[in-house]
Amino acid sequence: MVRGRYRRKRRIVRVKRRIKCLICFFILVTLYRILFDSYSLFESEANSTADVDIAFFCIDDTYDAETINIGEIGPDDKEPKEYKITVSNFRMIDGEKYRADTNIEYDLELRTTTNLPLKYELYVDDSKENNIRNNIKQDEYNTYFKCIYEEVAHKLDRTKDQTRTYTLKISYPEGEEYKKSEYQNIIDCVEVKIDARQIYR
Repeated sequence: MVRGRYRRKRRIVRVKRRIKCLICFFILVTLYRILFDSYSLFESEANSTADVDIAFFCIDDTYDAETINIGEIGPDDKEPKEYKITVSNFRMIDGEKYRADTNIEYDLELRTTTNLPLKYELYVDDSKENNIRNNIKQDEYNTYFKCIYEEVAHKLDRTKDQTRTYTLKISYPEGEEYKKSEYQNIIDCVEVKIDARQIYR
């Protein structure tokens, strides 16, 4: 009888110990998640203030696509929103520079949906010329989109570090016809696609 009571007490003590261990484990996991999420929020906040919105690194053959989500933009904005896109043939990783071993050739395309009647300007490097083209195209899903810029076979030299900068300016057109409620809460974005390949000449 005494032995049975003693066993029950030991079993209760073991169960309580396990419950305490589980509670401690969940507290540790929760603390880790809070710290990790806070760090992620800080990192994204810190990165969003950088001068470059999209950076492509063409070290070898690559195909990539990024999206510029246009923030709130409206008829009352006096200044255009500015976004920078860079394409480089080198990359810094942990303080060490890696550059393409061969010459690189890349195609770049900027395309947008036709949801809003936005005005686009694009300047390459230090050029003052607006390079925007408004070509309406159709993709393989029969969806129409506007190709606002296209560059084919631009070459980056393997013997030196090279970076090409594209400055995209987006503004809302002036005029009462663009202040209609039908444009309210409509989202637009710009897709940036790059196709790079190594060339041996």
